[in-house]
Amino acid sequence: MENNVDFELESELLEDKRNDSQISRCYGLSEHQAVRYQNNKLVYANNINKEDVPFFCKMCLSDVVVRKCTEKVDHFAHKARQSPIIRQRDKSIHDKCRDEILAYLISSFPEGNWAAERPIKESKEKGYKKVIPDISGRMLSHYPLISIKSCFDIILC
Repeated sequence: MENNVDFELESELLEDKRNDSQISRCYGLSEHQAVRYQNNKLVYANNINKEDVPFFCKMCLSDVVVRKCTEKVDHFAHKARQSPIIRQRDKSIHDKCRDEILAYLISSFPEGNWAAERPIKESKEKGYKKVIPDISGRMLSHYPLISIKSCFDIILC
């Protein structure tokens, strides 16, 4: 029974690794290795501490962070980008998805003052940073901000 659990966990970890690599479009971290800036040496995630930063990917040379996990194998991950990067071929899909969602919201909640890419000002007293969501408006007493990352990954705030 224990072997089945180990096999299932290992299969899940491999699937997670494949998904992460496909999303980042870089397979440089798939062996749990990264390069330490300090001495330009290749290191394994299980042999270092979070304090041993910074690191970079040996394939794409972008910054990475170490993930010390309790349920998964220690590994590296590409740092999240601060601004979205949408390739030109993906932009038309992104815009079409945004426009369809916007049209639905306008027809379903016409009083919502829905708009695409409307800047939301910073509010220090409320703790908000300035953002430009893909869609913003009002739905009953809520003011959702919608960011479309891909056609299968829509974030509601």
